[in-house]
Amino acid sequence: MLRTVMAQLPGDARVPPRARLAVLRRPAVLAVLPLTVLGTGASYTAYAYGVPVPGAVGVPERSVPWMLVGRRQ
Repeated sequence: MLRTVMAQLPGDARVPPRARLAVLRRPAVLAVLPLTVLGTGASYTAYAYGVPVPGAVGVPERSVPWMLVGRRQ
């Protein structure tokens, strides 16, 4: 459905999946990939354990998402 609404934009030719995965043969990519996964997991862990804390100190539940994104309600 989205394809029918969005306008076609010029771009490069499609890259086949085999060519996309070929980058995993490079040692530099293999060295950085675990760090990327670890960093992403760490950020999710911080949110998972941090969300109950405002509720425990009396912050209303509807205000917690606004605190996480750093905006005032």
